[in-house]
Amino acid sequence: MGKLTVAAAAATGYVLGTRAGRERYEQIKRQARRVWNDPRVADKRHDAVDLASQKANEAAAAAKQKASEAAAAAKHKAEEVVADARESNPEAAEKIDDAAVKVTEAVHDVKDAAAATPSNVKGDEVRQPAPPQGI
Repeated sequence: MGKLTVAAAAATGYVLGTRAGRERYEQIKRQARRVWNDPRVADKRHDAVDLASQKANEAAAAAKQKASEAAAAAKHKAEEVVADARESNPEAAEKIDDAAVKVTEAVHDVKDAAAATPSNVKGDEVRQPAPPQGI
C-alpha cells in the first residue's frame, strides 16, 4: 500500500504542478505581450530600426568608398608593374599587354561592384521583429 500512496501523491502533485505551471506560463506570456505592445517599447523598436538603417547606409557608403580607393590603387600598381615588366623584358610586351588588359578588366569589375552597392537601406525594408509568441 505504501507504493500506491506514493504513486497517487506523485500523480496528484504532477497534475497540480502542471496546472500551476501552465497558469504561470500564460501569465508571463500575457505580460510579455503587454510590454511588447506598449507604445514606449514600440517607439524604441522603431528608433532601433531607424538607427540600424542609418548605420547600414553609413557602412555601405564607407564600403563603396574603400572599394573604389582599392580599385584605383590596384590600377595604379598594375600600371607600374606593366611599365617595369615592359622595360625589363621587351620581348614579352604582347603577353604583358594581355595581362594588363585582364587586370584593367578586374579593376573595372571591382569599381562596378562598388557602384552597385546599395547607397540607401530603407528602414521600411528592414524586417520588424515579431511580437513574442511562446516563451
